[in-house]
Amino acid sequence: MLINIDLLLKYDAVEEVFSPSQSIYSVGEEALHYYQIKSGLIKLNHIVQNEESIQNIVTAGDTICDLMALTDERFPLNAVAVKETTVIKVPKYRFKELIKNNQDVSTKLERHLARRVYQNKLWMQHFYLRSSEERILRILQYFKNLDNVDADQLFLVPFTRVQLASMSGFRVETVIRTIKNMAANKTIKLKGRRIYL
Repeated sequence: MLINIDLLLKYDAVEEVFSPSQSIYSVGEEALHYYQIKSGLIKLNHIVQNEESIQNIVTAGDTICDLMALTDERFPLNAVAVKETTVIKVPKYRFKELIKNNQDVSTKLERHLARRVYQNKLWMQHFYLRSSEERILRILQYFKNLDNVDADQLFLVPFTRVQLASMSGFRVETVIRTIKNMAANKTIKLKGRRIYL
């Protein structure tokens, strides 16, 4: 957890449970809270010409659109629960008080935001790759690194082929074909429908 839950509760935090596919917030809404994920999985996306583009997937212990809690900007993305997810919400004005009153949290948040900017730069790099195998491999490596899985350990990819298509910008058929090729080349392992890196 980025910020201790007990500390968040002292600043009027509430827990909210979201069902799979339930919206947490939408593009253009005013950001009124700081959000920290207690459990579950959230996708950050936007819809372009009725097509979903997944910008990121965030897991337990992480935050979503934390910068919005520090600015007056509106949400640039949708946040949608992928599976049942519990989120801790702190009113924005109370979150600012929390940071002001807790220098250690402020320092931790600065490091977290710097790491997030770095990760976003890595994430954007895969869009410049033309090869479907290279682009999908980079996406899988990104999430393996994000989960701090050692290079020699197998990482169970928690995404469907449809989600990988949305993240990579390729058609689902291209992703299916690419996954099969990657398995044949032993870049990844397949066990049934599960993908391992």
